[in-house]
Amino acid sequence: MNMLMGSWFMVFGTTKLINVPGFVASFRQYDVITKKIPLYGYLYPALEFGLGAAYIVDQSMYYWLPINVATILIS
Repeated sequence: MNMLMGSWFMVFGTTKLINVPGFVASFRQYDVITKKIPLYGYLYPALEFGLGAAYIVDQSMYYWLPINVATILIS
């Protein structure tokens, strides 16, 4: 499951990193945090990619709680 979640986040984080200004413009329309703090829209693709990498690297599930809490807070 870690590999699936990690792959999912990394693929979709990468697709958002291809055109960050376009992503932020569309993300701002429906995300409450990005409407108030525009920098969050620029950070979101990198955060998503980082979460994916964390899921893939943590195969021993030693850090599963902080990774899952971060996923809930960011998503």
